[in-house]
Amino acid sequence: MNYYTDYQKNIGIKEQWLSAQKGNEKAIPFYEAKGFIKQSEKISEGSGKHMSIRYIREI
Repeated sequence: MNYYTDYQKNIGIKEQWLSAQKGNEKAIPFYEAKGFIKQSEKISEGSGKHMSIRYIREI
């Protein structure tokens, strides 16, 4: 994550977005500890049953 964050900063990107499956007890605490903030939830495209959570953080 640090590699891509540094790369994105160098090319002028100001924010990062990601999605995590709701209930992912490993990824969600990791992303939140890295400063990502929950923005929305929606059913994942094509699955019809998995809830996806969108996160954002400024870099």
